[in-house]
Amino acid sequence: MDHIQLTQIHGGPGDNVGRDKIINTTIVNNIFGKSVEYSGLATYISNLKLYLNGTTDPVVRLKISGQLNEAEDQLKQFKDDIIRLAEIFTRIEVNTERLRIAKEHFESGRLREADAILKAEELAEDQLSLLTAKESKHKELQDIDEKLRNNANEYLVKARLRALRYDSNDRVVETCEYFEMALKSARQNEIIFEYAFFLQRHNYFNEAQLLYEELVTNYRQLAQTNPQDYELNFAHTLNNLSVLYLNKNDFEQAEVTNRESLEIRRRFARINPQNYDLDVATSLNNLGVLYLNKKDLERAEVTFKEALEIGKRVARIDSQTCDPEVALLLRNLGVLYANKNDPERAEAFFKEALEIYRRLVNVEPQIYESDVAKIQNNLGVLYSDINDCEQAEIAYKEALEIYKRLVCSNPQTYERDVAKIQNNLGTLHLAKNDFEQVEIAFKEVLEIYRRLAIINPQVYNPNVATILNNLGALYLKKNDIEWAEASFKEALEIYRRLVNANPQTYEPDVAKTQNNLGVLYSNKNDFERAEAAYKEALEIRKRFVSTDSQVYEPYVANTLNNLGTLYSDENDFEQAEASYKEALEIRKRFARTRPQTYEPHVADTLYNLGILYKNKDDFKLSKIAYRDAIEISRRLAKKMPQLFELKLAQLLFNYGLLVLIEDNLIDSAHYDIFVAKEIAIKYPTVPLAQQIVDSANQILESK
Repeated sequence: MDHIQLTQIHGGPGDNVGRDKIINTTIVNNIFGKSVEYSGLATYISNLKLYLNGTTDPVVRLKISGQLNEAEDQLKQFKDDIIRLAEIFTRIEVNTERLRIAKEHFESGRLREADAILKAEELAEDQLSLLTAKESKHKELQDIDEKLRNNANEYLVKARLRALRYDSNDRVVETCEYFEMALKSARQNEIIFEYAFFLQRHNYFNEAQLLYEELVTNYRQLAQTNPQDYELNFAHTLNNLSVLYLNKNDFEQAEVTNRESLEIRRRFARINPQNYDLDVATSLNNLGVLYLNKKDLERAEVTFKEALEIGKRVARIDSQTCDPEVALLLRNLGVLYANKNDPERAEAFFKEALEIYRRLVNVEPQIYESDVAKIQNNLGVLYSDINDCEQAEIAYKEALEIYKRLVCSNPQTYERDVAKIQNNLGTLHLAKNDFEQVEIAFKEVLEIYRRLAIINPQVYNPNVATILNNLGALYLKKNDIEWAEASFKEALEIYRRLVNANPQTYEPDVAKTQNNLGVLYSNKNDFERAEAAYKEALEIRKRFVSTDSQVYEPYVANTLNNLGTLYSDENDFEQAEASYKEALEIRKRFARTRPQTYEPHVADTLYNLGILYKNKDDFKLSKIAYRDAIEISRRLAKKMPQLFELKLAQLLFNYGLLVLIEDNLIDSAHYDIFVAKEIAIKYPTVPLAQQIVDSANQILESK
């Protein structure tokens, strides 16, 4: 029997975590309360929500939802920028009248007045005057440098104030201009960092990288002579640079900078764990996410575990602050163990994370309800992988219920999550041969992802390919070869494009799709193309075994089993037997530790060997293989009849037929065939079941 492969969508590990310093919240809240800009944004959001709730037009709702997301992001950025500017005022010396008045206006919520005080023309005149004086008056250099630093600080505040002008199309450009002017007056580390952070936040990664690297050089030198004052700033800069490298998929540099930052934070945490332990845990989580993206699962495991141990220790003192980060780490470990094919530990971590998120939902449902849905989806994929369809369906349905509720108020954010769950439910129903419902679900999901991919192809093209592959598997099961081939080929074309940019991530998907195309070509009796597809899939999978045998060896066995069937159909019994035996050795080895997951595959390969030996006229080995397969299938059918009863019926019928023809043991043979028929009768809509019933009737009636 050939094996096709579908993909269920887990949802990736948690995002990198960062925290800002805490400042005087009374001042900040006062600014929010009096700021015209804040009030305007809040009113705009309120009006958008009213408009969204008042329309049922899906196109209009999607458009308004996008505007609402953008406005809410702007409000969040506005708050962050206010806090950041308030921090700047606490750190710089307010030594000019303009800065003093600007600060007064700012703390009273009069942001535009603060901006207006720092007139660009006056600042430029002062700067020009000061720079000229610096060149000509060497004796007054120290005083001029101080004034330039003050001028730079004014430009810094001007830049941060201009960053708050979300109503201006030139906000980012003008903010950058003022940062540049600040650096022209005095290239202070504080200004370099603020400018780099602003650029990074707005995805100007290359420009931000240059500034961070300059800052790393500066702090490295300062920390050598005065570590107590500068090492923490050095570590913070390295941490930001590491995240930037990760955003650019420069994994090597990301790891180097993260590790250097982590070493400094560890040193400070040893002296003052209460203040710095959580920083260490955050850096470790970020490092774990890096390893997970690199598919370096062993190091990801070690890193996440250490972060979790620290997080739990800190949470015992301050659970309110730390519980969300602990839950995130637990979920990341669950995803890790799911990727390592260790369902027991994955389930334990997912359930512990779910318990925390359910507790948090009781306090803040708006924030944490989506996290409950994410964990339930993770659990659904996990249960599906171990053939526990009942638990998988329960988990998926809760996740879908949450996302459908959330999508009503925010379709742009949660539509993709609805699509993800519908895909996973579709793969579950496909295993149960519920073809009609599966096709409806997959087509809805494909429509959603194609629409999203038009706007953001880099993010959503992999999802389009995933659904196309799953649709191909559905059409193949329905024997709709033309549609199956078209779906698989489009998926393969997308994956090959993605491999050019990121082979480590997407080559396994090429192998999966080629494996499925091999099954299709085999069904079309196109031996040459089937063999080529299987061999490419096998070559990729064997290569990846060296990186993680626990993950990729089962896939190698899958393709070997399929190659065995192809060679058997071509009467190349020697190659078929070699392929089946290699596949069987791998599957038996994995079934010893995880029988629920791998015993069905062992039974499949034994069944295929039974057919092969029968075709070779080696009836003794054929009957042994059949009996072993029947023993396993009886055990599986008792636990999960809907999944495995038909397989048992097929085995019993073929074994009975073999006994009847070769041993002429009529009663024994007829009993097995009769049992096969009684099982198959339960599935009147499945073509295989009807074939078994019809063939059994012919044999039993001729008794």
